[in-house]
Parts: sequence; C-alpha cells; structure tokens
Amino acid sequence: MVLPLTGALVFLSVSGSIAADPTVEATGSASGYYWSPTQAATTPGGSVTFKSPSPGVPHGLSWTGGPETPGCSGVPVNDGKTAWSGSCAFVQPGDYTFVCYVHPTEMKGTIAVGSGGSGPLVPPPPGPSGGPAASGLEMAKRQRGGSLRGSILLRAPGNLEVELLAARSLLGIGKAGKVRVGRIA
Repeated sequence: MVLPLTGALVFLSVSGSIAADPTVEATGSASGYYWSPTQAATTPGGSVTFKSPSPGVPHGLSWTGGPETPGCSGVPVNDGKTAWSGSCAFVQPGDYTFVCYVHPTEMKGTIAVGSGGSGPLVPPPPGPSGGPAASGLEMAKRQRGGSLRGSILLRAPGNLEVELLAARSLLGIGKAGKVRVGRIA
C-alpha cells in the first residue's frame, strides 16, 4: 500500500512542477554556499524564481553575462539581503550567467533561455524498447557523510525532480516503510 501511494505522490509532485517556473535557491552552510540548482532553463518571455530563505546570511544576484540584463522584482540585484524571494524575466534567448553579490567566487549559476522559434519543446521518441527519458544513473556504492553523489544522463527536455527516500528503521523511527529525507527539483 505504501508503494502505490508513493507513486501517486511522486506523480502529483512532478506534474505540478512541470507548469511552474524554475526556482533557484541560495543554500549552504559554514562549509560553503551555492545556488541550487546551479543551472535552470526557461523560454523567451519566461521567468525564474530566485530565493534566499536564510534570515542570517545575506545573498543577492549580480548578472555577469547574457544578451541583456533581466528584469527582476523582489530580487536584490547588486546588493545582499537576507530572507528574500522574487523573480527575473528573460526576454531574449541566450545564456545568462550570474553570481551571488556577497559570495561571487563560490556561488555561480546559469539560466539558459531557449530560442522559442521552433515552437514548444517536444521530447524525442522513446528508444526501440520504449525506454525511459533518463538513463545512466550512477551512484557510488559506498557513501558516507552528509551528501549523496551520483550522475544521470537525461535524453529529453523538461524538469527533473529527485526525491530521496530512506527506510524508517535507518532513521530510528521504528516503523516499517520509507520517509522522504530530501528533494530537489
């Protein structure tokens, strides 16, 4: 019963994220800061949400490249602030590079804005076996510490959502089943 429910939740979560603007969030700790994700994509006329939920560490955006400077609202551009959220609109196609105004050497990112001239993106047809849009998932067999590392090869355009589940028994909860311990979209 847990697996069908989990599948339904993943489906609802993924289908809900397809229509939403991409979100880039300032994150990190005393060991370093970064944008999550470091790359996002939208179409001409589209927008990207940026946010920094930290009440104690200031972050902001400085645009370092692109065909033009995006129009931003609620985003501290060339300034550092705490606990903010806003969005930037992209009119012209191209790659827009940015850094954190406060942490420019470690927090870097790119927004890819498609040409939009050929209509909506259509995923390529599945392989001869009707296979998935993603393949090549590689995870290190033995990992320790506070992070999980791996890679995946995507063969279709679109959004990717990764949900990390752990056995409740590993977390000391004592019940059977799994619990979500991480998520990134």
